[in-house]
Amino acid sequence: MGYRLLLENTVERRTYAKKKDPAYEYLKKMGVKHLEFVILTHPHRDHIGGLVKILKDKTITINTIYGNSLEMTYLRSNDNEGNSGRHKQGKITTKTELILFDVAPFEQNLNLQIWKDFVDEFKIRLESPSGITYTIVDQQGKLQYTYKDTTVYVYNGYSTPYNVRQELYFSFIPMEGNYIESGQWKIEISPVNIKNGEYQMWLPVSAGSNPETRFLEPDKVFTFSPFTNKVTSSQLE
Repeated sequence: MGYRLLLENTVERRTYAKKKDPAYEYLKKMGVKHLEFVILTHPHRDHIGGLVKILKDKTITINTIYGNSLEMTYLRSNDNEGNSGRHKQGKITTKTELILFDVAPFEQNLNLQIWKDFVDEFKIRLESPSGITYTIVDQQGKLQYTYKDTTVYVYNGYSTPYNVRQELYFSFIPMEGNYIESGQWKIEISPVNIKNGEYQMWLPVSAGSNPETRFLEPDKVFTFSPFTNKVTSSQLE
């Protein structure tokens, strides 16, 4: 029994722009109905964005998708993340960037993911609606910051031989008998030592989350639709 391998590598961005879904178009042209596995290289739209339309097509099945946790976040997001205001991206060069997000009243659980290259050094400050500000220490492991009625735990990720991206995971926990402080939170990112400068941010998506908890200036371009039930197994960690 033979195997089919589809290698999608967009050499030039203008080539990608001419064909909206080149991988999907190729599979349809060749009459491919099943893929044994898909390997995700890294979470840029011109490398894994072509999988979106393939996942939507119920005539094409996939057994296994391999990737890391950031790519899982891309593909397992519910609905359209751009429309829901739960995704933000940008590129730091020489100027400080301010990112605003609203936390709706009565939120009891919230997390924020920031992904960047390990080679990039950022100075990150997090300010609560009541004006309490902390500079997030660039230290691997678990850190704790107290904002009025909310405790924020920050987990700095570690590099691996197969992943040059770093995750900063913020967990917002209300103090006993309270809710997460509602209102406008601010994230300030300043360049320290920049090689790439790109970052991606996500807020949680779940059935119980308030739609008013969102970035004030979200991005709609690099967002993806959810998995369908065609994926019978996935190894994305």
